[in-house]
Amino acid sequence: MKSLHTIKHRKNPAVLPIAATALAGLIIAGVGVWYFFFNKPATPLPASATANGINYAPPTEEEKQATNDKKDEIIKQQEEPTATDTSLSVSISRSFQEAGTVQLRTVVTGTADGDCIATFTKTGQPTVTKTFAVGFEATSASCQAASVPVSEFGASGSWNLSLVVKKDNKQSAATTAGIDITK
Repeated sequence: MKSLHTIKHRKNPAVLPIAATALAGLIIAGVGVWYFFFNKPATPLPASATANGINYAPPTEEEKQATNDKKDEIIKQQEEPTATDTSLSVSISRSFQEAGTVQLRTVVTGTADGDCIATFTKTGQPTVTKTFAVGFEATSASCQAASVPVSEFGASGSWNLSLVVKKDNKQSAATTAGIDITK
């Protein structure tokens, strides 16, 4: 009779191939499930496909042409000079330097709103351009808070000031003056 110890440690040679076959079958089944459910190629959207009202299809030739036409129109509008309007004017009633700023006092006629654009130039120095809102107070309009820090000017000396008022797509003729800057 065989001992209990011998029976416990006895190896069964048929179990190993069966276990390997079962493991391989599980792996193949797992790969098949993954391939069937998760490995689907992305389906391209048809030309008229929309999601939430947005067309994600590539642009048609007509859409490309319309976009290019709109771009050209915008560029053309930006390149067109602003029309000078004789009903708009701005005058400089006083310009002076005080407390580290250049102060401008102005009178605007022809509009109660818009923008004043002050351009300071000096040979060999960068141009200083500032925009101020036109505001109406009591009986007249003016360029509001028209002051420029002296630190924005590259050098002391005589600078040329050109001032225009713009309203929509129209602007006044330029008013010019000289101003001395001391840094």
